[in-house]
Amino acid sequence: IPGGQTVAACDLLQGLLHKDQRQRLGSKSDFLEIKNHVFFSPINWDDLYHKRLTPPFNPNVAGPADLKHFDP
Repeated sequence: IPGGQTVAACDLLQGLLHKDQRQRLGSKSDFLEIKNHVFFSPINWDDLYHKRLTPPFNPNVAGPADLKHFDP
């Protein structure tokens, strides 16, 4: 994993990309294991579920087919 990442981000990526699927993050208790990882600790999952969080970036688009934010 390239440098410049936090310890939590590196641990999450290494856990998700583990070659042995039995040891991969999420293999034991499914999504709860991933959800409870330290990388996601700042997230209030109840607020996220009830859509009470403001997204960090809300693109200005003309409609569902507007692709101006995608690189050609």
